[in-house]
Amino acid sequence: RALMAAADSDPAAAEAWADRMAALRQGCEAAVAALKKDGLLAPGLPPRQATDLLWTLLSVRNWEQLVGDAGWPQKRYVAAMKTTARRSLTTLAEPPT
Repeated sequence: RALMAAADSDPAAAEAWADRMAALRQGCEAAVAALKKDGLLAPGLPPRQATDLLWTLLSVRNWEQLVGDAGWPQKRYVAAMKTTARRSLTTLAEPPT
């Protein structure tokens, strides 16, 4: 949170923030690639679009709104993001057992 705020005025903080967001996006790309490889990516959903959606879903700003502003407990946030990602991006109606 502090790094995100500092990024507006501090070039080093901006670079560190960009690095973290790039790493998050790479993680999302890897997750989507694994879904596609396993035949679990939602039909008709291009991998790049799925990556964009997952990356946005997991953004710090979304976390801040739900946990910080709306008062969600962290556990509820994590469960909701997992459910939303699974229902939006995969062929799985329910989590694997």
